[in-house]
Amino acid sequence: MKLYRLGENEIRIHLSKQDLQDFAITLEDFDYDSTRGRRVIWELFDKAKEETGFDAAKERVYIQLYPCEKGGCELFV
Repeated sequence: MKLYRLGENEIRIHLSKQDLQDFAITLEDFDYDSTRGRRVIWELFDKAKEETGFDAAKERVYIQLYPCEKGGCELFV
């Protein structure tokens, strides 16, 4: 997993195929209506706050997820 702070209110999270396996989640599970998806999203937000100072709990967030060719994905928040 790699976290990049793009600006005051934006981060990019890169998850490899192995990261997805470690979280026991598929791209289809990244749905906020899914308990598993919500759990993983908040784990990612906690890690982002710890590493970059980005605090997703302060405001509403918009998440864009893009699959990667070799597995894995990138999330823009």
